[in-house]
Amino acid sequence: MSGTFDEAGGRRAEPVQGAGIGTERPDVGTEFRLARRLLDLMPDGAFFADDRFTLAWTNPALGRVAGLPSFELVDACIDALFPEDDHEGRALEARNALATLGHWRGVIRRRDRRGAARGYELAVSALRDEAGRRWYAGHLRDLSSVDRARERLEYSASHDALTGLPNRELFSSGLETLISAPGRPCFAVALIDLDNFKRINTELSREDGDRILKAVAERLAAAVRSGDFLARSGGDEFSLIVRLERDQDGAEAASRILGAFSAPFEVAGKAVHARASMGLARFPEHGTDARTLMANADLALQASKDRGRSALNFYRPDIDLELRDRAFLEDNLRDALERSKLSVHYQPVIDVASGELVSVEALARWYHAGHGSISPERFIPVAESSGMIGELGEQVLRTACRQGGAWSCEGGPDLRVAFNVSPIQLKDPGFVDSLAAALLETGVNPSRLSIEITESTICDDLEDAARVLSRIKALGISISVDDFGTGYSSLAYIKNLPVDVVKIDREFIRDIETNERAFAIVESVVRLSHEMGIKVIAEGVENPTQFELLRNVGCDCAQGFLFSRALPASELEYLFFG
Repeated sequence: MSGTFDEAGGRRAEPVQGAGIGTERPDVGTEFRLARRLLDLMPDGAFFADDRFTLAWTNPALGRVAGLPSFELVDACIDALFPEDDHEGRALEARNALATLGHWRGVIRRRDRRGAARGYELAVSALRDEAGRRWYAGHLRDLSSVDRARERLEYSASHDALTGLPNRELFSSGLETLISAPGRPCFAVALIDLDNFKRINTELSREDGDRILKAVAERLAAAVRSGDFLARSGGDEFSLIVRLERDQDGAEAASRILGAFSAPFEVAGKAVHARASMGLARFPEHGTDARTLMANADLALQASKDRGRSALNFYRPDIDLELRDRAFLEDNLRDALERSKLSVHYQPVIDVASGELVSVEALARWYHAGHGSISPERFIPVAESSGMIGELGEQVLRTACRQGGAWSCEGGPDLRVAFNVSPIQLKDPGFVDSLAAALLETGVNPSRLSIEITESTICDDLEDAARVLSRIKALGISISVDDFGTGYSSLAYIKNLPVDVVKIDREFIRDIETNERAFAIVESVVRLSHEMGIKVIAEGVENPTQFELLRNVGCDCAQGFLFSRALPASELEYLFFG
């Protein structure tokens, strides 16, 4: 330290270079007092020990940090700072290091005043005073806050920030551990994916989407057993390890999981219906390593989504063939839509009282040059899951509108043309505008058009359905509820909707001759619908006896193979127009 001494022998302060006008360094006595004051204010423990390792001075924090009464530190050896059960080992290690290297640093664990084990960092360095005497300066720091911070970091690295569930990395680690456990435990890996979650995010907001994900995580956590392991893999996908103690455990777990989505989620005062698809792979039948199990569970999940979503699939060896078939259908269907290769057939609807043709249902048909006719049961789910259902529906709509207009202009029967609308189309914000554009482009009278929606589509979101259906009704288009009886089987919700027609599902008509309950349901639906001013069409009529029973209960119209399958427009004209 530079400077001069005054007559009394003390160090006189000199100005510090560049420190500013009037700034002076304190003298030696002041420096010592400031250093002591600084050490006294430190939250960590500090001490000096003589060459025999006896504590000569400690700051107030040392006893508090070490969990020792102050009187125990007076003239104590620094060995007192080491754990009681390891005085000799760690203390000897420190002394040897100080003797040879002049410093020692280590992490020790000792109990605080409450008896809790805590981690501490102890650092000691050797130094000499002006007389050449050896001293030791030390520092003791409580690592509890560091440990807590480390724990928080480790938790955040292994858990999902939004839901608090384990994340993909922790799930993978747990899966690897379970696979390598002795005794080859029996379990299944399940992947759970929310259906159409992107649409939910679009219709609501990102924040509301996060609220739904948190609510989903809570429901799933409540649905799984204590021995199972649930994680959020990312996005809208969750992973689950299901312990299989019985053969039926996997199916029961899947039932509980999918059942967690039966009730709507309340978000911002609105009921939101969310569904999920699920795929499972069992260990060791479907894979003996984590990568294979996860891949096969994902294949099963994709098969669930391809089957119309809200479904469950266990992995099967032939599932690859099923998915390849699905990929073939998707690629070829996209090509067929781009090149307008799909056609529209029309199935007649007959007035029960008069036996006359009163309307037709427009149905998409696909004939592939290399594979022949492809069933709608195969390509409609593919169109829905791949996002092509909107374009397919648009083509059917415009073709049906043009055909209906042509029949009217050519002096044919003034038929009402009905066409199916999928749930995805109905939720499309631009769907009603596309209907209006089709009416304007084709010039068809909207009173001659009818849209058919499924019962489950309405019940998924009654409020939204009512709003959209009212806009469609305002265009002059009538509305039919298709497949009635397969969902909630209730007319209660229809009374508040602008519904014109109810179509009884073929499952009830099939047994109407032999099943008294089926007949009673049909009779009740007809009576209650008529009381609300709603007409009734019976689907799947295949024989004269069914037709006669429908006539007896007052059913308005009938549709089925008794009259005709769906036909091209030219064949329908030949058969019914004469």
